Amino acid sequence: MLRRSLQRRRRHPVTAFSVFHRKHRAAAAAAVERQHAPCDRPRSVAQITADWWHALATDDKLPYHQMALRVDSIIIH
Repeated sequence: MLRRSLQRRRRHPVTAFSVFHRKHRAAAAAAVERQHAPCDRPRSVAQITADWWHALATDDKLPYHQMALRVDSIIIH
């Protein structure tokens, strides 16, 4: 039953970046809290996490790819 409800709500596959973003969103939000107006904050947080993601080496991204596959397999099956 729970899996069916998760499948209905699921809009797109879980990506490695989305796992990374969820994990580091709070740190990025703290970094931009004083620098930007409240209306610019979500965009700034996303930009900072994207910059951090692009700065990572391929080997450092591997755990996030593995987590994304695990989450996706739980939701699908």
